Amino acid sequence: MLFALACTVGAAYGVAVIGPRALNPLDVSWITADPATAFLGWAFFRQEPTLTFPLGWSSSIGYPLGEPIAYLDSIPLLATLFWVIRGVLPQNFQYFGIYFVLCCILQFYFGFRISRRLCHGDRMAGVLGGALFLCAPAFTWRASGHFALASHWLILAALDQLLDDPANTSRSRIAWRAGLCLVAAGINPYITAMTVLVLAAVCLRTLLRRNGGGVRACIGFGMAVLVAVGGLMLFGFLRAGDVSQYAGLGYEKYSMNLLAPIDPEGYGALLLREQPIRAGQYEGYNYLGLGLLSIAVVAIARKVIAHA
Repeated sequence: MLFALACTVGAAYGVAVIGPRALNPLDVSWITADPATAFLGWAFFRQEPTLTFPLGWSSSIGYPLGEPIAYLDSIPLLATLFWVIRGVLPQNFQYFGIYFVLCCILQFYFGFRISRRLCHGDRMAGVLGGALFLCAPAFTWRASGHFALASHWLILAALDQLLDDPANTSRSRIAWRAGLCLVAAGINPYITAMTVLVLAAVCLRTLLRRNGGGVRACIGFGMAVLVAVGGLMLFGFLRAGDVSQYAGLGYEKYSMNLLAPIDPEGYGALLLREQPIRAGQYEGYNYLGLGLLSIAVVAIARKVIAHA
């Protein structure tokens, strides 16, 4: 029932945001700007006769040295999966629109689970909360062309684990958390870092509760970190031990202001006003929206009342 609802609501929202043309995997006429860079990465990679390490490596990009398409935001995990069946795919094939709709579906799904947990199993709260997570401004903003960065569902899936029973450190749960890290590592390093940080909080919560399972939780977190690092290497995001090689022009300019969660910037909001920010901090746009901010206030208030 929940999966069917998530598919219906998520798909409808995805179409409303990016339009029906993007859902056609054979239509590339809508692809411009940053999505065009990502598409070119996939287009070059699919011409490779064999898979090499790292996955997503293209010998034609940066010829004659070659480059991994991870640097072009081409979602190397999906590119690798589609490379396997490249022989039956038409020439003008793109997967970015479909992936965004999948992100919408999973955004609602895990938003529902989180909201329901926070409201003691209330299904209506789950539906309303899932809808608010789905239309969160920061998530919708990424539909402008950064489809890899629209993978907020991975962070929500990690938060869902944080809200689970801290004593639940079963092997299947540990494997699920490691799997999340592997998928994140095949999509985007920023999403991977945030997913790992939330899973670190899962481990810390288990240790603080002292209900048993602390050792297994630490082992599970260590496995998640190893899988994340290994995945980043596997898909070409990490290629050398010298961290100076990853420094770029934007790292000193772009950042997130600490007021970003309550700053609607120039897009406007019902109650909150735009806050002053530095040049380049628009990239840190992270406004939660009035709905999610209200949920946060209610959740904190319920916790305070419950422990009063």
